[in-house]
Amino acid sequence: MKLMKELDITAVYIPDGCMGYVQPMDTILVKDKIGDILEETLVDDLEEDPDSNSVGDRRIAITHALAAA
Repeated sequence: MKLMKELDITAVYIPDGCMGYVQPMDTILVKDKIGDILEETLVDDLEEDPDSNSVGDRRIAITHALAAA
């Protein structure tokens, strides 16, 4: 618990039978966060270099967005 607190992780008890209700909300929040980060990253990249819209560049941006989320 001490390590979790240092890493700013909140432990939550989910009662039996409730995971099906909690998991979809968790997925929505994470996907929303990834989308926000990715949109910001892609806009910044295009402003810096208008030719940076290749598949490889987008793949790298997605990987960074996943890590940040």
